[in-house]
Amino acid sequence: MGRREVTFTIKNQVKMIEAIRIDLSDYAEEFRGFDINDVFLLSQKEATQIWSDFIDKNAISFFDLPDTNWLISSKRIMVGEWMKDFNANESEYLSQKLDDVVNWDNSHIVFFCMKRENVIMTKWSQFKKLWIAFLYCEDDCPILISSVNTEYAFVFRPVGDVVLIDNRK
Repeated sequence: MGRREVTFTIKNQVKMIEAIRIDLSDYAEEFRGFDINDVFLLSQKEATQIWSDFIDKNAISFFDLPDTNWLISSKRIMVGEWMKDFNANESEYLSQKLDDVVNWDNSHIVFFCMKRENVIMTKWSQFKKLWIAFLYCEDDCPILISSVNTEYAFVFRPVGDVVLIDNRK
């Protein structure tokens, strides 16, 4: 069903990953009407690998993470609230807030990690434009992590706020 290899860079290494365009996936409706050329749903195998490499080797979702996991034990910085803008279908304010707290290049690949076997990949610039569509896919503590700047992650909490997890030593 439209699976193909997608090339991207993680920590200065070129990688190929099996994925499907989001408009050919079960999430097509959430992204209908948007320019989604650079949005891909990873295969379960690839999603599991990304989750294991960046998040945790055992947990299935954010709620299964142990207290010792970096996403739980690291410094948290409140970024802002997403629910009001989500309900108003206004993406600009939160997009700017996200950009203000991290120095991620617009071309960097980010992973929107919903669960261990469910990860969407896109460019940072695309995520900032389409974060509302991403949250239609999952709004119960999805984790957003950059393929390049792995010392940070965003967690979109179901209470309607987003926090930056800072794992810099």
